[in-house]
Amino acid sequence: MFKNQARLRGIVSEVINKHDPEGLLGSGAPLDEYDPEIDDIVNCLAPGTSRDQAWILICNTLFWYFGDHRQPVLYWNKHREIADELVSRLPEVDQVESLATCDAQRGLGTH
Repeated sequence: MFKNQARLRGIVSEVINKHDPEGLLGSGAPLDEYDPEIDDIVNCLAPGTSRDQAWILICNTLFWYFGDHRQPVLYWNKHREIADELVSRLPEVDQVESLATCDAQRGLGTH
């Protein structure tokens, strides 16, 4: 768990909005468009999250909100860039302890 959840959320928000993974912000959507996805990602991140874990988390989260649930999850390489930037910025957040991975990192969450 991260001590400074507000700082963590700010970083996740900056990274997700910068990459605009679904192209929504570029199409005129409001800046809070990805807030539910950002909240889910923040709730699943822990100190020590690897780039691959972050990539799977991001792909699963975006698929849950935007994917065709009749199809398997798509693990897009373009989301690796988001994961790389996000993990590289995690040291900016005060860390407390590592928690077990959440359901969204292992598969689809319980939404």
